[in-house]
Amino acid sequence: MLHFFVRIRSLSFAWIHLLLAGCLGFLLVAAQRAWCIPPSVTFNGVATVLDTGSAALNHPKGVIVDQAGNVYIADTAHHQIVKLEPDGSAAVLTITGLTTGLSAPEGLAIDGSSNLYIADTGNNRIVMVTPAGVGSALDSGALTLSSPRGVAIDNSGNLYVADTGNNRILKVPSGGTAAVLSITGLGTALSMPVGLGTDATGNLYIADSGNNRIVKVITAGAGSAISISGLGTALSAPTAVALDSFANIYIADSGNNRVVKVISAGAGSVVSTGSLVLNTPLAVAADAFGVVYVADMSNSRVAALMMSAGGFGERPVGASSATSLTLPFTVNVATTLGSVQALTLGTSSLDFTLGAGTTCTNGTTNTSCNVEVQFLPVASGLRKGAVALFDQSQTLLAVVPIYGIGTAPLAALSPGTASVVSTGGISLGSPFQAAIDGAGNMYVANYTGNNMVKNRGRWRRCFSGQHRCLHSGGTCWGGRRWRGECLHRRLCP
Repeated sequence: MLHFFVRIRSLSFAWIHLLLAGCLGFLLVAAQRAWCIPPSVTFNGVATVLDTGSAALNHPKGVIVDQAGNVYIADTAHHQIVKLEPDGSAAVLTITGLTTGLSAPEGLAIDGSSNLYIADTGNNRIVMVTPAGVGSALDSGALTLSSPRGVAIDNSGNLYVADTGNNRILKVPSGGTAAVLSITGLGTALSMPVGLGTDATGNLYIADSGNNRIVKVITAGAGSAISISGLGTALSAPTAVALDSFANIYIADSGNNRVVKVISAGAGSVVSTGSLVLNTPLAVAADAFGVVYVADMSNSRVAALMMSAGGFGERPVGASSATSLTLPFTVNVATTLGSVQALTLGTSSLDFTLGAGTTCTNGTTNTSCNVEVQFLPVASGLRKGAVALFDQSQTLLAVVPIYGIGTAPLAALSPGTASVVSTGGISLGSPFQAAIDGAGNMYVANYTGNNMVKNRGRWRRCFSGQHRCLHSGGTCWGGRRWRGECLHRRLCP
């Protein structure tokens, strides 16, 4: 089992949206939403299995990913939590402070402070684990839980618990007391609620397993079953629900052994799992890169479905061999392919190149084909690019973002050492921002000159740690803060 994709630690969600959103032009930004791709060529996604190494899973029933890219798995039959880090290493999570160990844990959630919440189903309790690994059982007050199977946290810090055995949802406000959530307008009461999810506006989604539906509860408390069109076969015992950063809903339709995607307009579709055949998928989670994680319970594994981008793992700069990833496409009958390119920020033959397994070639039409991409980083840090497919007249048909991490020893920078970047005689007036493309060209926003100055390839990127945005004093310019710290880019000759 290979761990192909990567989850980036120090990366603001504003940049993630820039990478994955918009038809912004692929030459400098490898970004395109799935609906920006014309129907003549379809990217079919990539499915793989998480490699947990020696921490082999046994009937996992929960999965979640945090902002740092760590994946947590409820290894239910082993009564433990497995943590998979961005570098691919996996280990059983050490939890201190609990007088009684976990028993058949299921649902997982993470709050904004990186505290992990566990539906400790067999012990009829909810456990919170701090980033330091200290665990404690949450106080449910006068309410007694019965086989709780799901947890979720909204952006305001409210905790929701699927009290499955009691057919109800509990709400624990941040710093408040647990109470039964009042849901109006449903008609039919909840039956075996299992998985929970929340969206950016605080609405709650419930996998109402016994009623074969997903219930949406708005912040005012009114509930309704979401309408799903175009699905064909109705939901059967759905056990989990998750939302991505674009408000797409993913459902673990366990009775039908599939994952269902519902877009904001209500249209549903079955998520492709490639050659992987799911068997009782019980949990689902989505990260900011569009990767969907599925706890494939009866197969004792967690699958990762790359829906809108292709991700590579970490690779040392200067490594002797590349990491490969195959991207599957379907070319419709009315289209004939021309060229296919693998680009790093618009530049070919850098970090990403086409492999010998590429079957999407000049003349391909009315068939399924593959693009094999090889990743061998030429510089450290996040390397982002795209696979671009053109027709015979060189009209762009499809763009799929690709990304990976180049690893290298950190450079030792002498404090106080400075030099001036030559602009070739062009006078700068209040230069505001600078950026570097994949080929090493530097661009400077010349504020008062109302123009952009390009310095061709004379500077390269030099990172200290995982710095990502421009920095001036205590203020972040052109970027965002990450957990209170300004992430800055430094340049070196």
